[in-house]
Amino acid sequence: MKIMDFKSINRFKMLGRLIVLCILLCYNLGFAQDVKVKKVKKTNPNKSLNENLHVKVYRQSIQKGDLNTAIVSLNYYLIENKSNIEYKDTLALMYAQNRQYDISYKLVKEIQESGRSSDLITEIFAVSANALNQTVEAADAYQKLYSNSKNIQHGYALLQLQQQLKRVKEAQVTCNSLMADTTINQVSLSVLNEKNKKEINVPFRAVLYNINGLLEYENKAYMESIESFKKALELAPEYEIAAQNLKTITAIKESMDKIKTE
Repeated sequence: MKIMDFKSINRFKMLGRLIVLCILLCYNLGFAQDVKVKKVKKTNPNKSLNENLHVKVYRQSIQKGDLNTAIVSLNYYLIENKSNIEYKDTLALMYAQNRQYDISYKLVKEIQESGRSSDLITEIFAVSANALNQTVEAADAYQKLYSNSKNIQHGYALLQLQQQLKRVKEAQVTCNSLMADTTINQVSLSVLNEKNKKEINVPFRAVLYNINGLLEYENKAYMESIESFKKALELAPEYEIAAQNLKTITAIKESMDKIKTE
């Protein structure tokens, strides 16, 4: 019998949603600081003109949603203004939005090595590291984010990474923390029903009960595991993954009980 593990659970689609939230800040030029042209000496009008052109192209490209041109323009700007390291934040954000995670990952590393830090920088790094399968670094970043923000999306991403890394005790702590957050009562996730290949909306709490059941199973707490799957199904009777897990764990426990009595 196969237990449906966390990979079978439909996710928040964290990469897309987190970066969409971040890019809104970029569109409004509110992340870090607005890209401003430094005052230059009158003896160097050409440099001032070039800077203004790069910023104008950058702004226009962002407004049109042309990330490729915006990235090129900001790269030119940063080459000519190397002291403005804070503007690497915006560049890293745009690379991540453009799914060029290897570059956004390296840029954030450079930013962090310079001593700069913020939750948004950490979030870009977490998303990029996760996309590049740098699981440990991604988990550490999401741990920092969740500790600071108590944002349920950060917590859910952390929980999935902890499961992937087999950090069962840590995952249990994160799961309990999410379960205690009443805001999850207004959240549902879209999960795939394997039988008809259609997506259904499932309460987030039901998803967490299912995950908790898997964690309890890892801890060999079979009765507690079964109870968690039952609670998930009480909230979402059509939740196929939880039903399959309940059936599997119940059969395992019954087999073990039978062996003990023989």
